[in-house]
Formats: sequence, C-alpha cells, structure tokens
Amino acid sequence: MLVGKKPTFEEIEKEINNMNLGEFMRFCLDFQMPLPKEKIMEIFKRISPNHREITYDKFKEIIAQLFIELNREKVKTLKAKMETINKDNMIGLAVFKDI
Repeated sequence: MLVGKKPTFEEIEKEINNMNLGEFMRFCLDFQMPLPKEKIMEIFKRISPNHREITYDKFKEIIAQLFIELNREKVKTLKAKMETINKDNMIGLAVFKDI
C-alpha cells in the first residue's frame, strides 16, 4: 500500500496489478486453502520471479499449482486408506479360509 507519499502513476499501476506474498497468504486464508502455510509459500516463491510479487498471470499459475499439490495430497491419503483396506481384507480372508 502506498502511504505517506505522493505516488506516481506507475507506482499506482504496479500496486493495483501486483500481489505480494502477504496478500496472497491472506487470499489463501480467506478461501480456506487446505494446504500447510509452508507449502503455499514454497509454491509462491518458486513461481514468483522475484519471490515477492506476482502478476495476475502468475497468480493463475500459482492457483493451478496449489490445486495440483492438493490433489497429490488427496491421492496419497487415498492410497494409504486403500492399503489399509486391502490389508484388513487379506487378514479377514485368511481368518475366514481357516474356518
């Protein structure tokens, strides 16, 4: 935010067209992004050219990467559940086979 000085038109345009890490983190908090803060920051910094601010195009790219990461986490969770179910079924089948 431009406070305490008279901003130039270029500074105003930059302020309007860019989003910094703090603003992006606030966006993620407001929209309840279910990823750890560290993972969100890592993705932001990886895609942001200067690790500080992003343009709208970079914003869209980061959002896409966040959802890819979110889906990776869901796949890991589902695979772990499937393994547990398969193990439980194998134990159940072994017990049933002995009867």
